[in-house]
Amino acid sequence: MQEPLITVIVPIYNVEEYLERCIESIINQTYKNIEIILVDDGSKDNSAKLCDKYTKKDKRIKVIHKENGGVSSARNLALENMTGSFVSFIDGDDYIELNMYEELISKQKEADYNILIARYDEVTDDKITKITEKSLKDFCDTADLTYLYNKSTKKIKTNNEVIIEDWISCSLCRMLIKSELLKNLKFNTKIRFAEDYVYFNELIIKNNCKIGMVDKYFYHYYMRSNSASHTRRKDVLRNSKEYLNEISRVLKDTKYAKYILALEYTCYIDCFIAKYIYGDDINYEEFKTWGKKENYNQIKKVTKSLKGKIKIFLIKHKMKNLLKILYK
Repeated sequence: MQEPLITVIVPIYNVEEYLERCIESIINQTYKNIEIILVDDGSKDNSAKLCDKYTKKDKRIKVIHKENGGVSSARNLALENMTGSFVSFIDGDDYIELNMYEELISKQKEADYNILIARYDEVTDDKITKITEKSLKDFCDTADLTYLYNKSTKKIKTNNEVIIEDWISCSLCRMLIKSELLKNLKFNTKIRFAEDYVYFNELIIKNNCKIGMVDKYFYHYYMRSNSASHTRRKDVLRNSKEYLNEISRVLKDTKYAKYILALEYTCYIDCFIAKYIYGDDINYEEFKTWGKKENYNQIKKVTKSLKGKIKIFLIKHKMKNLLKILYK
């Protein structure tokens, strides 16, 4: 009996420095029945040429070249062209362990899971830090999205590990997902940040998900040094309204609807810090409404750490000078 086909989707934009490492980690998998869709999202460097070079090296690779539209548009296009029974998303500057798919498929066969989740680490040029979510097993057993909404959870840091309580990441990149679950789902192309968050919520809410966990650090998330926090912050703020609209649509009429208030306050915090701590030219009137009393009360309930509680208290009372100490 033939092993199920896995479609590996890699959106690519200006990552020539890291792309070969990424592709090599996929084509050298011990699990061989894969198709690889590389989506060049209008790269301006040599990423497109590297993609084309690899089609000659491995017949399992398909390359799609498109105008730049963001990671969500790249993923949507790949999903329209995929043929696999399972889907895996990999970012072009990241890489995976060579036995990742073999072990995920082996776990899938144990109980016909339709989502498999592995652990991940964060990689810099000189360090690898394991990210250990203590609640990951509980989430896989229950598919309870509450674990996504706990804010500022307790973190225990050592030299090579961060242990996190009561929260998990919903990054799709360390998952293997049955394709049939994704038939009626699209990534919102207007959201450039936290697109996985919206997509994963909708995936779980729309399906009766049976989730298996593989307790190994298979996915390596590369933390680029040129990925400035300022750029990231501006991206978050630019998409706050669209993001809130989408997550509200997904959570409305579910038992998780109350968390919309906390998410609105999270966006309020982002805007407040950008405007008053970093001096960004933020001029939306919306962000003031996201800081209303009921939102503040809800985020207090889901905030676990003392530092997190102090931060939202200081923002609530606009104690800007004290806040600057936290963000130095």
